[in-house]
Amino acid sequence: METQTLNKIDFKKYLLEKLPDSRQEELIFWKKGIPLPIDLVYRIFDQRGELIKSYLDHISTAYLYSEILKKENKNWIAEINLLPSISKQKSGSELKQLYKKYLIKSNVIGIAQELANNLNVVEYDFTFENFLFSICHEGRKYKRLYLPLKIKETIKDITLI
Repeated sequence: METQTLNKIDFKKYLLEKLPDSRQEELIFWKKGIPLPIDLVYRIFDQRGELIKSYLDHISTAYLYSEILKKENKNWIAEINLLPSISKQKSGSELKQLYKKYLIKSNVIGIAQELANNLNVVEYDFTFENFLFSICHEGRKYKRLYLPLKIKETIKDITLI
């Protein structure tokens, strides 16, 4: 059995071994026919801590905002499907009030800390600034936020406590 160290070269080797439909041709890493420059794969490895923290921010934001909408008796499914959206910046002060009002009542801090521990993220803190940045991010919608099975199970287990 080959041992691997925590570096970008072994990260690439690991991906090639473990991911189906992946291969490398010269300086291009291919995954299911999608080309990625090998420099991008290395950059993903180098920036993994910040990327995972950003991912945790989005999970925490989606969870907290859906809890806020439920408590405010709003159609949370319809509204969460529209997020994240830059248009939310306009309601920053309202979001801050809701964040403060519902953060402790929700289980988001416990979920975020448990997920951070599971993902080996050191010193993760879900702040209002993280919440606002995530909810105002213009990008892939929260209705399609990918949650691996282990993360879904962690969220479900903690919300039942």
